[in-house]
Amino acid sequence: MGEELDEIKGKRGRWLVDPIDGTHSFSRGQYHWSISIALEMDRRIEHGAVYAPLLNDLYYAEKGQGASKNERDIRVSSIDKLEESMVCTGFACLRANLPGNNLERFNRIAAATMGQRRLGSAAIELCMVADGQLDAFWEQHLNLYDVAAGSLIAREAGATICDFSGHPGLNLEEVMVTNGKILKELLKLM
Repeated sequence: MGEELDEIKGKRGRWLVDPIDGTHSFSRGQYHWSISIALEMDRRIEHGAVYAPLLNDLYYAEKGQGASKNERDIRVSSIDKLEESMVCTGFACLRANLPGNNLERFNRIAAATMGQRRLGSAAIELCMVADGQLDAFWEQHLNLYDVAAGSLIAREAGATICDFSGHPGLNLEEVMVTNGKILKELLKLM
């Protein structure tokens, strides 16, 4: 299943592929786009890889085995204060037509954090939380192929994954991934 593919169901598993996550970045010659591939077996993501060609970064995780970047183990950051954190978000392509379109939420959170980013590839942004470059990422209305690999990589690096109310797990309508240490402060602003 993928952005450019029809879904073909296997008996136990399927590949979740986003051949270009960050299409707008790719089309403009920017660096933050990636190829994201995950293997789902019995409805659980077991393997995930995200490759950012222009950054020359390959992130990989196997369920229960930790996460790596360019064959080096990675972990989430140790930042424990929201005011010292670097956060990242994304906006749906047609955000003006969506209820709760993230702009007001972004403004609240931006005022409470040290830095904010919007890179355009959810897969890379999840990996940057995994690698400690970012302390949190949130976005609404994503597809499984956008976040399957990146969410496994983040989880294996110690990230906490929940929705905007703090319910654990991957909810594609409300994806929030943090280092776990700023989660409570961030939830108050969601």
